[in-house]
Amino acid sequence: HNVGCSDRQFSQPVKYSVSNVGAASLEIDSANDTQRAVFQLVRLDDYLPFELHSKVGFIKLDVEQHETQALKGAEQIIISSRPIIVFEAHNFDGPSEYLKSLDYQYFYGFEKIKAGYRKSTTNLVAVNNENKNKVHVDMVIASPLKADSLIGAQLER
Repeated sequence: HNVGCSDRQFSQPVKYSVSNVGAASLEIDSANDTQRAVFQLVRLDDYLPFELHSKVGFIKLDVEQHETQALKGAEQIIISSRPIIVFEAHNFDGPSEYLKSLDYQYFYGFEKIKAGYRKSTTNLVAVNNENKNKVHVDMVIASPLKADSLIGAQLER
């Protein structure tokens, strides 16, 4: 499916580098970008057939600083199915505060480690109270310094 997730449906120019297509971004402000394209963005609530909304058990987001918008576009799915959500967090506050408003109370963070160095982003696992026993936290590398910046979140190791 050649669409991205957001909180509304629209087309948007994006930038990307041929050497790192996975880092495509809606932000177009860098002189180092080698390619540009137009992405179609949709609300996941509208894109996924309604009868499947309550059957989603897991959501993984890597949307390059568009996490809160993508989550808002999946609000009905999140409310009806209460999935475990994993997302790359460039900024904790927006996505975590939004998920807290949907009764997600547990956040587990782990750093991306590649070739012996840590990147500036952290992946978070967001779990609501109903699913808290489904996550085995000992399987991830906890990052208490990053995770502690989630004000009011309950952090467990």
